[in-house]
Amino acid sequence: MTNDLLESSVKRHYQNCSLSLEKLQRLQAMADIQNPDESRNNKFWQLRHRLVLVASFVFILISGVQFFYIQKAPEGDLLLRVAQEVELNHSKQLASDYSSDNYTQLAGLMSKLEFELKEPALIPVKGYQLIGARYCSIQGQIAAQLKLENLQGEKITLFATRVNDELATLHNKNQLRKGMLVRSWKEGSVFFSLVSPQ
Repeated sequence: MTNDLLESSVKRHYQNCSLSLEKLQRLQAMADIQNPDESRNNKFWQLRHRLVLVASFVFILISGVQFFYIQKAPEGDLLLRVAQEVELNHSKQLASDYSSDNYTQLAGLMSKLEFELKEPALIPVKGYQLIGARYCSIQGQIAAQLKLENLQGEKITLFATRVNDELATLHNKNQLRKGMLVRSWKEGSVFFSLVSPQ
């Protein structure tokens, strides 16, 4: 008998054989009894997978709450952040990019501003004259940093930017920062913040 003939005969024999349902179930039961560790391993990995999913969900939930809180910071936090930002810009005393004592002229020169720059109706400190301006930002928005000076050479800084819902909440709010008084208010569509000695 050749090898090919033997192989095909064996193959045919086993293809005609089949296990009864009862014997198949007995074999499966024996396999489960002989491999209890494997069954426990499966349960362990299923539990671990579920815990990872729950932990991921909790992490996403906490991150979302923190992001919402940062975006909607309480008014006091916003006032402090704006005061820190404008006080820092004032303290740097960077040179003006545009020199003028006229708000209308500066408005024409500073074409990148997203609002109409004009002299505020109310400047809480009297006796100061506009001497120049430069671009800056307030809470991520483009702003004008206006330098004012009195006859004694004392300088104060007026900041102006487009008013938005957050900045509108700071109307008529004051904050002390490192011996400086930061006054904030809005006029129409413009938000102002003035940094001056206390």
